[in-house]
Amino acid sequence: PPARVALACKGLTDLHCEWIARQLDEKPPETGGKAWWLEAQAAVAADGGAVPAAAARTGGEALFLNANPISAEGIRFIADALSRNTTLRELYWHYTDLRDEGLQELLGMLSRNSSLEKLELGCCGIGHSGAVALKQALKAGKVSKKLRHLGLFSNDDAVDADMEEINALLPGATG
Repeated sequence: PPARVALACKGLTDLHCEWIARQLDEKPPETGGKAWWLEAQAAVAADGGAVPAAAARTGGEALFLNANPISAEGIRFIADALSRNTTLRELYWHYTDLRDEGLQELLGMLSRNSSLEKLELGCCGIGHSGAVALKQALKAGKVSKKLRHLGLFSNDDAVDADMEEINALLPGATG
């Protein structure tokens, strides 16, 4: 797979995010199961073949989803898959309508993901409650130790005002 996958400004929707999530997900969810994973296993088994290794679908290190009309549902698909992904190092989500709700989904993922080092969320409509939730997650250690960069330019003034504190709390930050 390519190291960098650029899907910025492509008009991607939630349906596209579901497909992208399938490519990012390295193993079946431990709880609850996903219909697509079970359907894929059943289809391959019905053909008499072995279920392909998840690693064949993964390997990209950077994903650019900037400037696409993706809602909280699409963000949820990607965040869920990234909870089990060990190869993606950078995620670019600038100029989207992520807002505080989408940030909550990403914070849940960041508590379980072990590879993401850079997350760009500039100009995503993140507000005061998002800034508070982000600081709480960082203070509580609920963010991967690898995360070293969090780009948050042009969000609410509350986020801008807290950038120095947020950067100091990043677990993988150097300097």
